[in-house]
Amino acid sequence: MLSYINWTASPEIFSIGPLTIRWYGLLFASGFLVGQYVIARIFKIEDKPEKDLEKLLIYMVVSTVLGARLGHAIFYDPSTYFSASDPFAIFRIWEGGLASHGAAIAILIGLYLYSRKRPGQSFLWVVDRIVIVVALGGAFIRTGNMINSEIIGKPTTASYAVVFSGTYKNSVKDKDYYKRDIDNIKTELTGKDTLITITEQSTKDPTKSIKRENIPHTSVKLTFSFKRKSLDTTSARKLAAKTLSALRLYSATYAHYSKEANTKPQIRVFRKDNRTFAEITGLYAIPRHAAQFYEAISSFLLFWFLLFVYSRRKGRTPEGLLFGLFMVILFSLRIVYEFFKPVQSELVGFGDFFNMGQWLSVPGVLAGFVLLLIAARNAKKMKAKE
Repeated sequence: MLSYINWTASPEIFSIGPLTIRWYGLLFASGFLVGQYVIARIFKIEDKPEKDLEKLLIYMVVSTVLGARLGHAIFYDPSTYFSASDPFAIFRIWEGGLASHGAAIAILIGLYLYSRKRPGQSFLWVVDRIVIVVALGGAFIRTGNMINSEIIGKPTTASYAVVFSGTYKNSVKDKDYYKRDIDNIKTELTGKDTLITITEQSTKDPTKSIKRENIPHTSVKLTFSFKRKSLDTTSARKLAAKTLSALRLYSATYAHYSKEANTKPQIRVFRKDNRTFAEITGLYAIPRHAAQFYEAISSFLLFWFLLFVYSRRKGRTPEGLLFGLFMVILFSLRIVYEFFKPVQSELVGFGDFFNMGQWLSVPGVLAGFVLLLIAARNAKKMKAKE
């Protein structure tokens, strides 16, 4: 038996009527608020106009949201977001779908427009300071992805693998019968591990299927509690069966049972403490790399590293240095982390070794090295003036 991490987090913090507060939205907004505080401190240290902060925030918010959404639509799912059958899909940001590469491009454009009319705040000066808080924002966003059980990694048998079993409940919690009749669904890993060959849809050609061998699976048990304490066992069984049929069980993203596992889910209803419960066994989940958690941790570390580099010289930091370090480190890590993720884009890339996310990261790394050369030249100029 392998000891995997059972991740059951809910994307929602609480709901009041039709209003639902979600962790992702809170973390996304928190990234901007904390980032604004950091930038405000930098502006104060370097004696820059406080009135420019509000305009800088507006440029950042608009550029980030617009660029991230367009980037996801163009690079990762053009058939959905540019479909004549659903022309408004691209505007439904609350459904998810944001790409960091698109946000990066849009932020650079926005900051260029911001810096044009502000003396003492050149493009490189602004970007050098902004990347500090961008790294922090990336950490907040990837933490939100972790809570949402999205951007998950490839299957693995590593002891630190995560089973995103919370997707069982998350995929049905908006159903009317769930809200009306079911109090909670508890998910447990029961310790039966196996390797299974599964069939997945090809990313390059959706009409074709690909067999993947030796994919790790681990057994899962669902326990239902119901809102009515006096619920009869027949109704409890029907509700459990209805939930089972509604689960997105066959998607590679979600915990699932499958024909390949050669199992048939079993439903057991029982009474305990004058309440009715139902159990479903015979389900299997795929343990995976927590790729979004890896990125969240590295983004936090990158934030502190850039802040440390800035604190050494503050206003005397050579222009391009922080931006260059950010680009080289962030996109090099992005290339590495993509090896732990399933392919997300319809546009796989040129060749099978790198996927779309990795190919889009290569120019970022190269640009970072160019910026470091520019920073070295600027450092020499500053030293010559001293």
